[in-house]
Amino acid sequence: MAEASTQTETQSGKPHLNGNTPKVAPQPIVNKSKASNKNDVTWMVGGPAGYGINSSGEMFSRCFTRGGLNVFAYLEYPSLIRGGHNNYHIRVSKDTIYSQVSTVDLLVCLNRDTFDRNQMKVSPKGGIIYDHENFKIGKDELTNSAVNLYAVPLMKIVKDHSGIDVMRNTVALGASLALLKYPLDHLKKLITEQFAKKGDKVINLNIDVATAGYDFVNEHYDVNAYPFNMDPTENRSRILLNGNAAISYGAMKAGCKFFCAYPMTPASSCLTVFARHEEEMNIVVKQPEDELAAALYTIGASFAGVRAMTATSGGGFALMNESLSFAGIAEVPLVVVESQRPGPGTGLPTWTGQSDLQFVLNSGHDEFPMMVMAAGDVREAFQIIQHAFNYAERFHIPVIVLSDKFLSESLYSVETFDDLPKIPIDRGPLATKEELAARGDTTEDYPRYKFTDDGVSPRTIPGMPNARYIANSNEHDELGDVSEEADNRVAMHAKRMKKLETIAAELPEPMLYGPEEAELSIIGWGTSKGPILEAMKWLSDEGISINYLHTIYINPFPTKPMKRFLEHASKTLLIEGNFEAQFGQLIRQKTLLDVDEKFLKWDGRPFNPQEIVDKIKSIL
Repeated sequence: MAEASTQTETQSGKPHLNGNTPKVAPQPIVNKSKASNKNDVTWMVGGPAGYGINSSGEMFSRCFTRGGLNVFAYLEYPSLIRGGHNNYHIRVSKDTIYSQVSTVDLLVCLNRDTFDRNQMKVSPKGGIIYDHENFKIGKDELTNSAVNLYAVPLMKIVKDHSGIDVMRNTVALGASLALLKYPLDHLKKLITEQFAKKGDKVINLNIDVATAGYDFVNEHYDVNAYPFNMDPTENRSRILLNGNAAISYGAMKAGCKFFCAYPMTPASSCLTVFARHEEEMNIVVKQPEDELAAALYTIGASFAGVRAMTATSGGGFALMNESLSFAGIAEVPLVVVESQRPGPGTGLPTWTGQSDLQFVLNSGHDEFPMMVMAAGDVREAFQIIQHAFNYAERFHIPVIVLSDKFLSESLYSVETFDDLPKIPIDRGPLATKEELAARGDTTEDYPRYKFTDDGVSPRTIPGMPNARYIANSNEHDELGDVSEEADNRVAMHAKRMKKLETIAAELPEPMLYGPEEAELSIIGWGTSKGPILEAMKWLSDEGISINYLHTIYINPFPTKPMKRFLEHASKTLLIEGNFEAQFGQLIRQKTLLDVDEKFLKWDGRPFNPQEIVDKIKSIL
């Protein structure tokens, strides 16, 4: 189905809006590139907020990671405390998967609205579980008559066991596992772990209703007639985590000892992850009165010599801009995670997008050296946050790590992070004890902003002897004293900006996926990565050759490799989640070259592989 706010542009630059079409009967969504089989199953549970959608989705996902399978789970919910339509879309496979897909093989409807919104997404011969005592579904209501209906008395089972209403999702989990011919053992263990603090009575009650749902389906339906099933593998279980957790754990591994943030969706769970491990990891975690305070607290901690970080979204980052400039001129290391959501203003606070790129690149006032990097998945998130701390402290600059709701809150399964390259902690140039001792009993300030060839001056930490210096937001000389002399301004500003040349010379090039020679070359950044890789996999099966340049380090911009890639490509396609092709603007600014085609989205939903496949086929 067409997205009303999906724009594509041809080489002529004329936009084509797919919305505003006459209203027609819903058509089934057919994933033409993904052949449904027992190695790849998608499951969705939907209902209003307050129905336990989040907890049931996470538990369902963990059932399969405990069985050694690969999982990608994407949560959608409106910005309401209660009500609205929530759904958790979970994809499970024995093979490597990179993202969600359009279709659903098994849909669990906890209310009628879920059926009305999603039944056309169910794959041929897929299934719908619903409580027939709550609402009725007729075969004639199905968009695809081949879809199977499974009426399960969810609420009756709960009441028969003297349970509470929210436990209907636990019954649905058991019923779903029965249809997928998946053993119940993993769910029982997860229930035991989740409700351990509530005692055996609660544990046993939840296990009983899950088992009742499992048994009901086995007793009333021929589960072997349902063509989708998942078997546990012999491999060890996998880790399941979202992007915020990966960033938080990566920061802890990098030695972060101070985290300060004001909750703002979709970055909020970074705060809860840090708080959960505060005592264990000896980290100071603080929730201040607003985002401006969060940035200033973080700068203060970093000035004191502690690795420190804050996390927010676009609106919070807007409040941090003046303090960002202060960190720039005072040359205090600063790490900020900016998890994007659609705006302007409050916008779509619980949805996703890539519209803050130019805002972040041009944040703060005047010029100062700053790095911007973007994570494409949880493995990259875990890695680049560690690099962010090293770059911040080596060059005494702000480093902005871009994420978005799609990465921040989606669940990814990973076998381990142990195979990733080790990233040693690099605290950057500090004044040595010998250098400070040689200063004797001087009362003069330390030349903290000393002119150097690479622009980086050794810093001192409060408490070091003979190491005092002035750090303020005025232009200053080498000692930190205020100076408005023209010669000093020219030299000091050039010293700071020199850092970007040094950084650019050592940054790794963008990552190339696919063959060097291809029919079409895709350019993207951030979380478009997963859907693009999934689409490439499907197209490869059809014999279509695609390669993809994925950019992690955005500022300093990789001008030479990007220009080389564009000049070598037969045809190029830019994919990003905003209206104005902001990364495309940056490419043009830095290389004086344009991409041939653009595929842009700004509807708050992530890209899915099928629409990328369709777009590629339309231009080849």
